[in-house]
Amino acid sequence: GQHTYSTGSRTSPCDVHEVGRPWARVPQAEAYTVAEHQGATLRAEHYLRKSRSEPYFNVRVTLNGEEHDFSADEVSCLLPAVTFSTDGTPWAAWIRCFDVENHDGVIDQTNEIECARLEGGQWVREVVADLRYGLQPITGVWGYPGRRRRPYLVPDDRGGVWLLWERKTPHDGNTIACHGVLCGRRFHNGQWSEPVVLIDQRYLDCVPALVGVRDGRLIVAAQKGVPQHEHGRGEVAVLSVEVDSAPVLQPEGDFSQWKTVVLAKRDWSLPQERHLQLDGDDYQLVFGDPHTHTALSTDAEGDFIEMLSYARDKAKLDFVAMTDNDYIYGTRVTDPAWRYTMEQDRAWTEDGSFIAVPAYEWTEAHWGQVIPQHRSILFESYDNPILRWYDCGVAGDHFRALLSWIQTTDGIMNTQHAQFALSESDREANMEVCCGWGVYINKSDCFHEHLNRGFRSGFIGTSDGHRRTPGLGGGITGLWVKEFTLPGIIEAFGARRCYATAGARVGLRFWINDAFMGQALARGGPYSARVEAQCPREVESLEIIGDGEVVATLRDLPACFSERIDDLPEASWYYAKITMPGGFPEYPSNIAPAEGPWAWSSPVFVDG
Repeated sequence: GQHTYSTGSRTSPCDVHEVGRPWARVPQAEAYTVAEHQGATLRAEHYLRKSRSEPYFNVRVTLNGEEHDFSADEVSCLLPAVTFSTDGTPWAAWIRCFDVENHDGVIDQTNEIECARLEGGQWVREVVADLRYGLQPITGVWGYPGRRRRPYLVPDDRGGVWLLWERKTPHDGNTIACHGVLCGRRFHNGQWSEPVVLIDQRYLDCVPALVGVRDGRLIVAAQKGVPQHEHGRGEVAVLSVEVDSAPVLQPEGDFSQWKTVVLAKRDWSLPQERHLQLDGDDYQLVFGDPHTHTALSTDAEGDFIEMLSYARDKAKLDFVAMTDNDYIYGTRVTDPAWRYTMEQDRAWTEDGSFIAVPAYEWTEAHWGQVIPQHRSILFESYDNPILRWYDCGVAGDHFRALLSWIQTTDGIMNTQHAQFALSESDREANMEVCCGWGVYINKSDCFHEHLNRGFRSGFIGTSDGHRRTPGLGGGITGLWVKEFTLPGIIEAFGARRCYATAGARVGLRFWINDAFMGQALARGGPYSARVEAQCPREVESLEIIGDGEVVATLRDLPACFSERIDDLPEASWYYAKITMPGGFPEYPSNIAPAEGPWAWSSPVFVDG
């Protein structure tokens, strides 16, 4: 049959061709690509190397049952595509990804596309596309609901193949104020053409027909952009592109500030003493990122396994929670995808070594006058269901439905962002005081206001990462656990034996009298603070905050110290704030140095 797509007064008919399914958020590690040509079969998939000291991915291409592995030193090869040219030449393409750092200590990744073709029994490899524009930061970079890390290969019936990829424009455009540009390069007669722009309109998630270019035309399925006020993704359009008249893609952006680094070989500064005796129990200090994202979130990238490997083997975290958005920008985490995340979290968890916490983000845009009302939902086991805010219907109180539902699970909740409203639920555990989007507690009164109103909540730091850098995106959490297990992680969060840092792995212990952070003591002075810290560098200041005011300050302390401050004024809650020297440049969007200069203990509360 025929499908038509109308643009203004022009309606263009086109044949219906098989295309991929980019709009179903299938976990990428499950994906592979297959091509056939005159009885020959070509298949490709990526896989993680076995050694934890080499946390990189390889691509395996299988041609007629014979395997060919592609790798590169200290580089990941991911998300392959395959095709045959019309003369039967096998082709493969994949993303090359390596780590970079700028002069401010921000860590990111460079992505490019490498192609390989089989000639004379040998694979010829070439890097042919630069994916940094719209993906790697210059000043700021925002999320994108399309696919910036997904190459495609299609044949041209006149000879050769086309490499296709999508990029976001403008480079630093807001997630809902941007669109996709489909780019391409043709290989023909032994050489590559200049990159060209095939589609530059309000579309995203462009997927080509697998038959490729015919008579100079390429059929592409794409989705229209989604205005902010609309629910659901845009309509799917079928577009016909004349490839020979496409304009040349002009190079844009200065990325010279980024230098290649090898994170797998970096030793992050850690406190030497990570054990504590408290009330007759032994505790261990672990570090993790309890709020970060993968490609299962519409506006983020990163294969789920890729992000677990990054967190464990590059950031060298003890635990991580991949908190993908339940429903945002018209796309949800499906039930199969949710089950997949729990299966992978379970498979990657090794007690005493690394804990992958099953989690997701409740992404409710507003609750009454509160904008937004997001929560990180973290579970104590791997068999919990998911409740998406949008599943609660258009009417009624979604958040109250969450508060009732979570009581039927073993989950807890941590806040997100600089504005929120805590509830009376005993599952409300901690407040996210800093992340890659900003150091909220330095700017917002929301945290102190909730404590002054009697809420008892701890402090956590996270990356809220959308840039594929879990644990290195501007915030982490220190957690004092009885057991280095998933139940032990959740118990420590619930007991608020946690503290936030802007990324640096500070060892921090804080007491008021005999009450440790997260605990409460009976009212009646005198009040003394005791702070023990192990920092990666000397300390500029130690502040004790009580009821929102600085009640004591010590300056110019060594990197490791133990201090007691007596005769504090009476307050209903206290916490410690450490400031180390060094700048902390503020970027727009989800960009922050990996090791910022602050740490905040969870409060100690005073009863009565």
